[in-house]
Amino acid sequence: MITLKNIFFLLTILILIPNYYALGAVSVSIPDTMIKSGVSSKIKIQVTGTIDISPINSIKIRFKYNSGILDIAKVFGSPNYAMTDNFPQITNINSTVDSAIFEVFSKTGQTVTNGIICELETEGLASEDSLAYIKPVQIFINDTEITNANLKQGKIIVNDAIIVPVYPEGLAQNRPNPFLVNDLVSVPFFINKNTKVQFSLFYIDGEFIQDFGVFGQMQNFMITNESGLNLNYSHDMIFSHGSYFLKFTPNFWEIPSGKYFLTMKTQSFIYKINLLYCK
Repeated sequence: MITLKNIFFLLTILILIPNYYALGAVSVSIPDTMIKSGVSSKIKIQVTGTIDISPINSIKIRFKYNSGILDIAKVFGSPNYAMTDNFPQITNINSTVDSAIFEVFSKTGQTVTNGIICELETEGLASEDSLAYIKPVQIFINDTEITNANLKQGKIIVNDAIIVPVYPEGLAQNRPNPFLVNDLVSVPFFINKNTKVQFSLFYIDGEFIQDFGVFGQMQNFMITNESGLNLNYSHDMIFSHGSYFLKFTPNFWEIPSGKYFLTMKTQSFIYKINLLYCK
């Protein structure tokens, strides 16, 4: 039997239920973002959404992210954001090598509709091109968790910063050294600017033997890039900035065991290393 007392009790319950339990009243979203890795500049990723609650005494959001790829060191609020503290408190809750959860807390707040909640200062760590994420996992309004909030993660694409290394142009020492008749000998060399390159072999007293790349005893060789790709060398080839390898096997050599020197002639200089050949 429904009495006035029962009706009063039901009305009291309805009044006390916070309006943030209404479906769709709270949403938090991270936009898909592209950032560079290994650079000093950081970007601010805006956390957006709707918080249709009043009054708001505090806002707390927990985020999960790839800590091995991203670094999130600061959070910014604003009088124009849902988190009205200029610098909300950030606390690490849990972290592993690959992922972490952190909590952002603002002791003051206001309602927003499709507006900015806060900003996450984010940096891509130095790594190869990677796909990461930042995901809101919980939100608390006035210390009460909003269990039906719409929480949307964002994909964070981290691209390598383009870094052009500076090489000391020249020849590095061959390996192995000394080498035998059937050894595969590798000679690293480095180029700073576009140039043609010529390799030649000499006796230790300076007498010329032969160039690499002409028919004869120096024919069993190749030149590769840093990834090991055979470049099909010719005398007219232009080498760009980078590191390379001259690789040869001396099984066609008609010279005796002994000391020799190898030269690399570019369009600006001649470089030399000593070789020790053992038949």
